[in-house]
Amino acid sequence: MSGSGTIEPREKINLKVMIAEIMAAMEPVAEQYQVALHQEAGDDVYCTGKEALLSRAFSNVIENAVRYNRAGGEVAIVFDDRQNDILITVEDTGIGMAKEELTHIFEAFYRIERSRSRHYGGAGLGLAITALILEGHGGTITAESTPGEGSSFSITLPKSLTDTL
Repeated sequence: MSGSGTIEPREKINLKVMIAEIMAAMEPVAEQYQVALHQEAGDDVYCTGKEALLSRAFSNVIENAVRYNRAGGEVAIVFDDRQNDILITVEDTGIGMAKEELTHIFEAFYRIERSRSRHYGGAGLGLAITALILEGHGGTITAESTPGEGSSFSITLPKSLTDTL
């Protein structure tokens, strides 16, 4: 990263192709958890950034959506190609989170319910790293959730980083 906090070098990334590759890699885990993965069809969507980092960020969110789901559940990725940015929504039919948990999930080492974390593994770093990667790309991540019904993660990314950043 440069001193301004933006990502270097910059690449043109087809987000639909990148996420399709992540989903293909996650398919064995999804089958193990009996979760179906779906990506909205439509035109390709592009942003500018570091593909390896963005791939890690989206992998973290999609993997959580699979692991904290239920047998017979689904994970859907929806794209909204807006004028200046792209909104990518990762929705799951999983176990969900309480409202008070949502304020902490992007903090390093935060894990919801120790017993749940022990069962699923992880150190509580995935979403914190995801948030940092997205911020470095000029993007954001937010979450909404209902216990027992699932979660929805909204990720925005600018279509391109400006040279003034």
